[in-house]
Amino acid sequence: MGLLAWFANRRKRVHTRAELEEFLERNRPNGTDLEKLSLLIGLVFLNSPGSREKMIARARQRGIRADRIEQLLRGDVAFGFRWDLIEGMLKDCGADSAKVRLAHDLFHDFPRTGMSSRATDPWTGQNGSIVFTDVAGFSDAGRTDPDRGIIRKVMYRILQDAFEQSGIPWTECHREDRGDGALIVVPPTVPTRWIVHPLLAALTGELERHNIHADEATRFQLRIALDVGPVESDAEGVNGEAIIKASRLVDAPPLKERLAQTQSCLGFIASDFVYDRVIKHRPGPVDPAGYQKIRCRLKGSRFIAWIYLSAPAGG
Repeated sequence: MGLLAWFANRRKRVHTRAELEEFLERNRPNGTDLEKLSLLIGLVFLNSPGSREKMIARARQRGIRADRIEQLLRGDVAFGFRWDLIEGMLKDCGADSAKVRLAHDLFHDFPRTGMSSRATDPWTGQNGSIVFTDVAGFSDAGRTDPDRGIIRKVMYRILQDAFEQSGIPWTECHREDRGDGALIVVPPTVPTRWIVHPLLAALTGELERHNIHADEATRFQLRIALDVGPVESDAEGVNGEAIIKASRLVDAPPLKERLAQTQSCLGFIASDFVYDRVIKHRPGPVDPAGYQKIRCRLKGSRFIAWIYLSAPAGG
């Protein structure tokens, strides 16, 4: 029986998890999770009771970009798709619960790599966009080590998903873990404005979705700092004045204080350079007037920076 015929067999319209896993392994022997996910999604769409035009219309209604719809219908979801969009499309096309659950597990298990080796190439003074993240209150006494482990896992999943949704290739970025946050150096081929928009909106949406369902100990706020400048590699990683500045900005007391006083899930701080060259030209829907200018002194250095907080949850 062919691939599509097996899916279309009316007597086996609803398949068990074991049947689906056996089917995928038989048709993609030793295949990666991504290869099996692509096959599963592609067959669900091919076997949809609705027309192709209706599937495209549903995708548009869900806000999927026009240039991504054909990619989605082929099952090519390695980059640029949120799980909730894929899940909605699968259900719209008649996928039973076993197929949806298996697709979910495959989507969250496969390593999203293979786009480029640029992340391992040395930096030799190119201008990179420097992103620092920090979980607010990570070491709070009310959190246990398992809680912090969950938060770290969620933070990295949210970052990776949001970067890919925004067209910023995660595997091309230099990344360093900082325990309660991360340093991410975005290559110069990616416009800094993409970090201001759509990345911040994508991060906010992903974090809000997590916080809605999380318990108090694993619900969290995230601080993000952004600067731009030359980056150099050495034997241990990367260095540069912009990296030092961004690491200090993410700990700016005015940002910490304002975020702690609100129900916002994300607090963003940009250097004066980024505000002047990117933000004030309004790269996204947020009015530059919505940013607050601050002056602060950190570790002997004085900074001018600009703060923006996401809208409070439910606001």
